[in-house]
Amino acid sequence: MEQTRQTGFALLHKFTPKVILLDLVLPGMNGFEVLERLKKQKDTTHTPVIILSNLGQREDVERARRLGAEEFLIKANFTPGEVVEKVRRVMGKMYI
Repeated sequence: MEQTRQTGFALLHKFTPKVILLDLVLPGMNGFEVLERLKKQKDTTHTPVIILSNLGQREDVERARRLGAEEFLIKANFTPGEVVEKVRRVMGKMYI
């Protein structure tokens, strides 16, 4: 599990994504921990992160925002097309 996690973070440095979709329920390390780590790393600190999760309690949303999430989408409330549109809007903000 640790090797997979390290490989994932190494790929972030290699490919430098323009936006990251992140679930909160993950094996080994939860999404809040991943988000916190992303925002502390030089290569990804300014990369917009969109939380896409089945969790949606107010506390979850507030915590994600405090940690630096750009958007918080509850999976059950959005179609795939709406998620794509949110990603486009977030990416559009990067170039304004």
